[in-house]
Amino acid sequence: DVCDNDDDNDTVVDTADNCPLTANTDQADQDNDGIGDACDTGDLDSDTIADVSDNCIMVANVDQRDTDGDGIGNVCDQDLNQDCSTDLGDLAELRLVFLTSDPDGDFNGDGTVDLSDLSVMRESFLTAPGPSGLANICQ
Repeated sequence: DVCDNDDDNDTVVDTADNCPLTANTDQADQDNDGIGDACDTGDLDSDTIADVSDNCIMVANVDQRDTDGDGIGNVCDQDLNQDCSTDLGDLAELRLVFLTSDPDGDFNGDGTVDLSDLSVMRESFLTAPGPSGLANICQ
């Protein structure tokens, strides 16, 4: 309707609504792409892999690299000892492969386990790996 400035009747005017044809009063936009979660395409990290098939739904990883085969992509899986938490045990595991080309510890896929991988681990410390859209050991 030309005269209706809130087509989805969610109390947010269309010009300010990140999803103008689907009601979403909270305007949630988890991937900050300007499209509200209520009408997003189902690819939160915008890596062209649909979330239901993506082994790391919050971090872009087109290659879907999962060197330990646990269903969680390396870029969001710093749980090296497979206990479903990134903790001191994983830090000890990373230390053992530091400055090698170990694929499990090479979270960013640059071919070397180094300070950038340690930084990735630090960001996820004391959290569960993932989330993944695939069946995985931590579900």
